[in-house]
Amino acid sequence: MKIVILWSNYSGYWAACWRRLVAIPGVELFVLAFTAPAASPFDTHLLEGIPHRLLSESERQDATLVAELVKAQAPDVIQIVGWFVPAYRKVAWDPALAEVRKAISVDTPFLSQKQVLTKYRYGGYLREIDGAGATGERSWQYLRRLGFAGDRLRRHMYGVDEELAAQIHAARRETAGQGAKQAFLFVGRYAREKGLDVLVEGYRQYRLQSAAPWDLICCGRGPEGALLQNQPGVTDMGFVQPSDMAERFRCAGAYVITSRFDPWPLAIPEAALAGLPVIASDACGSAVEIVRPHYNGFIVPSGQPAEFARAMLHMENAPLDTWGERAREHAAAFTATLWATRWHEFLSALVDMPKRKEVS
Repeated sequence: MKIVILWSNYSGYWAACWRRLVAIPGVELFVLAFTAPAASPFDTHLLEGIPHRLLSESERQDATLVAELVKAQAPDVIQIVGWFVPAYRKVAWDPALAEVRKAISVDTPFLSQKQVLTKYRYGGYLREIDGAGATGERSWQYLRRLGFAGDRLRRHMYGVDEELAAQIHAARRETAGQGAKQAFLFVGRYAREKGLDVLVEGYRQYRLQSAAPWDLICCGRGPEGALLQNQPGVTDMGFVQPSDMAERFRCAGAYVITSRFDPWPLAIPEAALAGLPVIASDACGSAVEIVRPHYNGFIVPSGQPAEFARAMLHMENAPLDTWGERAREHAAAFTATLWATRWHEFLSALVDMPKRKEVS
């Protein structure tokens, strides 16, 4: 089976997933993705061993180029990252690819009835799509409302690198009980939607209330990075490549993410699979599948620093090892290996199905 994936920004997560898919016997994979943005300059070495072509900013807008690159692969099936890249949408309409099965990958949560208008705004495109993979329950609800029937739809279609997580988990267990000071860890873009201002204010309030406050370690890059400067207890590590993240995770007691909008942040299953309890805002889609309050972490109303401060205080007294192992159990369903297994099964099924033409 020849598979072409049309993706946006690559990362360590996606490189791990694609590498597992390439390893499945009988699969020929080719990935089109964007060159790395300044805010997330992932090393291109992550993609070694994965047949791919990275599109520059101008190339990703060139529908003719994209279509020619896809057709050159003579694919049996194409997986497309949602509907937000115009050049990718046009691939779905190309007459030369009319009989090729097509699937979209969607993490967008269903939040309001207005979103059903997508069914009409992109109706022509969606009629060419044979199936859809949802990251979790929130996006599954959205795709059902867009007209995808159960046999054309799958859940839990994201994954993280379980080998890297296992290395981090092993390193954490080696240092457990050695008296090292705990820390909260945040990994992500320094952008408003990630709620960095909420994180900084919540952490400030937490420090005022804690007798022995943990440090806060932040890894990322973005326009709101200045918020982290000159804050007591806060260390800004800047952008960290996946291969260098082990030390950051090893020194952490819990992961914290304060997003205002975050469809399905992969950082949550990554942290959980590494054995960290998680404090997440209720805007984080992946918290629905992984975080259970007072069991392996806390879910906090987004935009409320005082509530995050409260959760941080509770985390100081939580049984971190127990909660971390429970977090691992919940995140174990979202490995790169299972991602490849699920997509391989789904795409194989779509190839054998008749074309889907109507949006019900």
